[in-house]
Amino acid sequence: MHIRRFFPLAWAVFLVFSIAAHADAPALDPDVNRLRPQILAIESCRMRGELGKCHLEFAEQAKGSTDPLAQLVVAWSNPDEETAWSELRKLADNDPNNAWPHLGMARIYDRWKVRDQALQELTRAAALSPGLSGMAASFRCDIHRHLEDFAAASKDAAEAMNLDVSDPMALQCDGLAHRAQGDAKGAIEQLELAAAAQPDLFETALALAELYAQDGDSTKAIERYQAVTKLAPKYRDARLALGGLLEKTGDFAGAAAEDERALALSKASDKALTAKLANLYGKLGRTSDEGSQLRKVAAANPKEVAPWKRLAEIDHARGDESAENDDLQAVVSRDPSDVAAYQRIGAIAQKHGDNREAISAYLSAQHADPASKTASSALAALRTKLSIADPPFEGTHNVNNIYQQVFGSLSKVYAARRKETPRLRGSLKMKVTVAANGHASRVELVENKLNDATLEENVYWNLRLAIYPSVAKSYTFAFELRPR
Repeated sequence: MHIRRFFPLAWAVFLVFSIAAHADAPALDPDVNRLRPQILAIESCRMRGELGKCHLEFAEQAKGSTDPLAQLVVAWSNPDEETAWSELRKLADNDPNNAWPHLGMARIYDRWKVRDQALQELTRAAALSPGLSGMAASFRCDIHRHLEDFAAASKDAAEAMNLDVSDPMALQCDGLAHRAQGDAKGAIEQLELAAAAQPDLFETALALAELYAQDGDSTKAIERYQAVTKLAPKYRDARLALGGLLEKTGDFAGAAAEDERALALSKASDKALTAKLANLYGKLGRTSDEGSQLRKVAAANPKEVAPWKRLAEIDHARGDESAENDDLQAVVSRDPSDVAAYQRIGAIAQKHGDNREAISAYLSAQHADPASKTASSALAALRTKLSIADPPFEGTHNVNNIYQQVFGSLSKVYAARRKETPRLRGSLKMKVTVAANGHASRVELVENKLNDATLEENVYWNLRLAIYPSVAKSYTFAFELRPR
């Protein structure tokens, strides 16, 4: 009962107070409704980095006009602040009773951080035209907000809204002041009112998007970021944030579209965004686009392995073994311990009859992981096929025993080959470069007068797999084969 009686009384008190407050306020300057949208547009242009473009549009609209207010807008929107200040100063000097140039100069002084002068200009503007007191108060709110005097900023906003309860600039300033103090709820309430009063307020839309994102409300954050991108299609940061939120909600197509736009707006290559876009293409099954982006990632990050691994997977799925092999070679050149990559290189080479490449890959896999059964089995099968010694020949203090062991193995294969080619004879020379660990790092054919690929392979791999004295140097082995 008491509550029901209280409400009408409370509303009556509020209405009396509100009417009394507005009755004491000065009448609104008739030019406010005409100029405020343009001034807000200028501020939005400045925030999104398009002031130069907007200035040209305002200048075109004012061409040939003698309207001082049109000249004011052109001066106010000049992206060169020194020139803007000079033009506004000239307008103020030419018409000492014109309050508007003082408002413009106050904004410039605020950006120059000459806040005392800015406040003086606002006081002068309000004195010249009491009807501009509300706008001057909203500008003063911004100055106090920049000075982090939030109590004064709140008082200024209240003063502006006393004249015009839906003053978008005052509502925006009050909302941003609440945000600066960590009051997200209060900030959202005031900023939503500002957006309702003036939907094209860029800073308001951006602040709301960020606040909703921080609050975990992805739906509202997406709506606000979409509003930001409509107001400022070239505002890259909003595209990035929107893309991230869309990905978070599972809209990978939408996220990719926003990231594409953000990438197009990038002044320089963006490694992280390129990689993110490649990942989104993968989720969408757009493997061709994914591969294109991955190659850009790889080019920008020469030492990274991950892009090449994924490219190998894509090429494997497409059945392009040549491209897959190239990708895998890039993997092992960056990560010599990748056993799976070596084994796949070996399998591809073996499938295409390149035994030399196959054994080299399996051997690398075995060196990287001696316990690898796949590499060991494949290597054993190829050794048997090519009559290569297993275990490998081991050197002692010189390479003579290796020569003798290789020659012994070669002689057995030569005897078998002569059954097919009785007149087979000739010489074979190969140069071996030995690494510090005793393994052959390279085997080069110097001379082959036998003209027999099987014998050449036998010698090559026996020399390639032999273990030499741990001295980094090179040796040349010469073999002469002829029937007895």
